[in-house]
Amino acid sequence: MLFTGNLALFVLFAFTLLFPFAYIVFISIVKPEFTISFSMPKNVRKEEQTKCSLILNNKRKILYPNVKLTLNIKNPITKEQSVLKFDNSVLPKGSVKNSFDFKSSFCGTVSFSVESIKVYDLFGIAFRKIECKKCDYITVLPEIFTTDFSSEYFDSNNFDELETEKIGNDLYNISYMREYQKGDSIKRIHHKLSSKLDELIVKQGVENEQKKARIVFDSFLNKELTAKQADKKAEEFISKCFAFVENNVKLEILVYINGKITTFEIETEDDLYSAVPEILKVEFVVGKSVFN
Repeated sequence: MLFTGNLALFVLFAFTLLFPFAYIVFISIVKPEFTISFSMPKNVRKEEQTKCSLILNNKRKILYPNVKLTLNIKNPITKEQSVLKFDNSVLPKGSVKNSFDFKSSFCGTVSFSVESIKVYDLFGIAFRKIECKKCDYITVLPEIFTTDFSSEYFDSNNFDELETEKIGNDLYNISYMREYQKGDSIKRIHHKLSSKLDELIVKQGVENEQKKARIVFDSFLNKELTAKQADKKAEEFISKCFAFVENNVKLEILVYINGKITTFEIETEDDLYSAVPEILKVEFVVGKSVFN
């Protein structure tokens, strides 16, 4: 027997009111399980538009008619932030691809993160929040330009300090003597010993000084810079690092990432190319520098 009249309205009202909460209780029992993955390039150039995808995977054999999530996009160098919201209906053991375009005018290692998703009932009234932390990155490559090799650039107003370290006078730095050979530098001739032995003797040994630079990438902490200014500062820093490496200076770069100071040891250009995406993840602390 079908319900009619006021009784039918009452039953419909009760169903509409109770169903969302019954659904939330149900999915709490079955424990929804989702995973998130990204499809995006690791590196792009400035102003290069690229297609990206966020894929939501349902690991259960249950239909979820209304799943919402928020994608947070952040460039720590320029402090740009944006938010994308997605609504999905996910089939049992199914996946949903959410496509979006990405393009940036400024360099930096841009993070794409999802903290949680919300599973709603059919009417979109009640929901259950599910932790589903996932983060991926795209590095917008800085433009590297030719710059003069000078330590004056690294002062307290730019990128903290430059240091030159000397190796101690250990046994490996003691010079030894040998006969002069064609091609030896005249500067290495030991004149006193050569005159005594009546033949040319040269000094040969390990140089007792090794150039090292310790630089801190925290130039923007006490400054209010526009995105364009911050982008320029970052490119100047990376370009100067390449100038140091080209001049056989060993670099130690200190950066504040994920709540701690991270150190990069740079000896070759390959080392620097590998480190650039991580260096550009630098975090900024308002006010006082974390290195003070």
